[in-house]
Amino acid sequence: MRTLMSEASEGRARRTHLFSTVHRGLLMLFLLNIGVSLGMESVNALFPLYVQSLGASILEVGLLLSIAGLFSTIIMLPSGWVSDRFGRKLTLVLSVVLASFPPFLYTYATDWWQIIPWAMIYAASFAVFIPARMVYIADSTSSAARSKIYGYMNLAWPIGTLIGPIVAGFLAETAGFHYPFYFASIVSLLSFLPAVSIVESRSPKRLSPVAEKPDEGNTGFSREVVHLLALLTVHHFLVSAGMGTSYSLMSIYLSEVFMADKLRVGLFFSFVGVSLFGSQLVGGWASSYLGLKRTMLVCFSVIAPLFILCSFASSYEAFTITYVALYGIYSMTWPASVSILMNSISRPRWGLATGIRQMGIRLGFTIGPLLGGLVWEAYGAGTFFYASAVLIALSIVFLIPVREG
Repeated sequence: MRTLMSEASEGRARRTHLFSTVHRGLLMLFLLNIGVSLGMESVNALFPLYVQSLGASILEVGLLLSIAGLFSTIIMLPSGWVSDRFGRKLTLVLSVVLASFPPFLYTYATDWWQIIPWAMIYAASFAVFIPARMVYIADSTSSAARSKIYGYMNLAWPIGTLIGPIVAGFLAETAGFHYPFYFASIVSLLSFLPAVSIVESRSPKRLSPVAEKPDEGNTGFSREVVHLLALLTVHHFLVSAGMGTSYSLMSIYLSEVFMADKLRVGLFFSFVGVSLFGSQLVGGWASSYLGLKRTMLVCFSVIAPLFILCSFASSYEAFTITYVALYGIYSMTWPASVSILMNSISRPRWGLATGIRQMGIRLGFTIGPLLGGLVWEAYGAGTFFYASAVLIALSIVFLIPVREG
């Protein structure tokens, strides 16, 4: 009897330790994610306008964003490997270090080209953060619950997206263009606390037993996985190129077409953040009931026409409603897209596979701003929405052959 009671007590202790470890780690990651989102959205909301104020043309703004995106793309793949080799926690801390000082140094620029090296480092911080974040969540969840957990964890993004842009707009309008960047640097410095508090399991298989793929070793991918990675990488490249073509220049579009001041520009991006709250939960639910791939197909089939509608919006209010709906539907695909990958690949290769996927995404966001600038310069404001619609529609072609794991 005493032995049975002892075993039961040990079992409860193990379960309690497991619960506290997993949930403390995810909680700290959630707080870190809020800090990352809050800092980056404070910068991104007004960054194109700031670069333009330093003498850059619309095409040059797109070029700067593309250069930063290209460097981020190059960093993405090795960052996934670093996450596998040295651990998720160390990689996440590194991302905070890289995000802390570039916004502060933006304020010393007297010409737009002086921002280029700091924008590259700032973009790299995001490239380092994302693979480690996604794989840490996968480490801590089972395949059955993974899509829903990604949906819950992704709620951190809209919190930062809601608060960051409106704070940035208010600071820029009342105190000056430099103050949103000071705010972003302070937020990044404060993010050190949750980053160093993250608990990294030494035995991730205990936390979430996931069967290894029988045909996939620790040092390479099977043919089926290579095919899946190729399809998803191209798909995500086209999607992010489509989104980046318009989103990257949105603050300039709002300012020039609808005569929006900095506060209203920030408010627009905050409304985009509001749309992410419900859409993340709906996306996780839809993925569980409709299936991962079907959820993505339905969403992208709606997004393309909404881009066309954006070009016809005649007021700030109508445009905001249309774009917020579009972006909310886009965010519904996030839990499904990463779950397809994680469910199809063995745990030892998650970091590398995530890096490959994110490389496609970052490459798309590299091409997008430059394409948007070129289309705007050649055909006028608003025409980049048509390019976005075409790229999103084309991405569906590469999603259709994907097989869920």
